[in-house]
Amino acid sequence: RLHGLVGSEEVSFSGAGRASHDVDASDHRGIADDDCHSGFHEVVLSLAHGKAGNIGEQVPWSRPHLPLPRRLFRRLRQAGMDRRHCEDLASSDRTALSRDGKGNAMAYIRWTFRILVALVVVGVLHYNLPQRDIVRIVNTYEERRDFDDWTSVFWSGAATTSTTNSTKDVLFIQTVTANGKAMVYRNQDTGFWPPYFKFDTADLQTEAADAVSTRDDPEWYVVRHYGWRNVWLSIFPNALRLTPADGPEMQLIPWFNIVFLALLGILLITVWRLWRNFRNRRIAPLLLDIGEATNSMRGRIGKLFRRG
Repeated sequence: RLHGLVGSEEVSFSGAGRASHDVDASDHRGIADDDCHSGFHEVVLSLAHGKAGNIGEQVPWSRPHLPLPRRLFRRLRQAGMDRRHCEDLASSDRTALSRDGKGNAMAYIRWTFRILVALVVVGVLHYNLPQRDIVRIVNTYEERRDFDDWTSVFWSGAATTSTTNSTKDVLFIQTVTANGKAMVYRNQDTGFWPPYFKFDTADLQTEAADAVSTRDDPEWYVVRHYGWRNVWLSIFPNALRLTPADGPEMQLIPWFNIVFLALLGILLITVWRLWRNFRNRRIAPLLLDIGEATNSMRGRIGKLFRRG
């Protein structure tokens, strides 16, 4: 909660940033909004209409316990020294109050970084979380593969049969979906990552060979797997389990993914809220004190040079 005095009137900001004052309605032109900028916008408006002359002296702010845009706070502190400047700020959009040209550039950089991080996280989750397909198994085979390029990250294990080339014998399961699309799965042990603890590659290959069926007499199976199939990169999803299916129209609900993503979302929200509270209670006040000390030192140095 933020407390302060505008002139002789008490102002408080709390919760979602709405302000409540004991100010005459004829003099009050506050803008209610659902973020913390609105309260500061009201301070600027109050300053512009003569409620305070020097915000640095007449508005003794307490330490903030809510998200505080530091650039906006500093500009408001400075705006109190110049009433005309304060009026210009009050008439501008609140976004313009908190961001200048440099701020906009930094905002674009931050959002670009956040989007890239989000895409990486989504990609990792989509690759590693289990998926299920209903297919008809048509063949199984074994093939020796070379792992001498960056695509080896999409293959499990690391085996070498010579001192120059990294090679490995990989088992494959060839299948066809109900709409006639071909899908090939690799069959490799996962070890401990991804954490499926699959160590029964030979058993799964035997089950797949025994489940081979023809187009005239199809037998449908649910293949649980993870990973992507990409023809250009020559990568394949890794089969984890085979279970008989009632038919190609069998409905599959990803309960594991739903529960996992829900718990992950709750965990991330909890961590974010804890970090935000810690930042606003510990880090933001410290940075504000450092900024004020820096500005004070600059002012003193400037006075020395002016005297000289």
